[in-house]
Amino acid sequence: MGSTMGDVSGFHEIVQWLAEGKVRPVVDKVFPMNEIQDAHRYLEASQQAGKIVLRPE
Repeated sequence: MGSTMGDVSGFHEIVQWLAEGKVRPVVDKVFPMNEIQDAHRYLEASQQAGKIVLRPE
C-alpha cells in the first residue's frame, strides 16, 4: 500500500535520499513470509511504531 501525499517528483527525491543514506525508514518488526497472518494481525491491532517487513524465505 502506498500514499498519495505527494507527486512523482517528490517520490523521486525521496528515493534519491534513501539511496544516499540521508533518510532511513523506521522498521518496527520483520516477519518471515510464513508468518504473514501474524504480521497482518499485528498491523490490525495497531501495535507497530514503524514499518512492517515481510522477509522472503
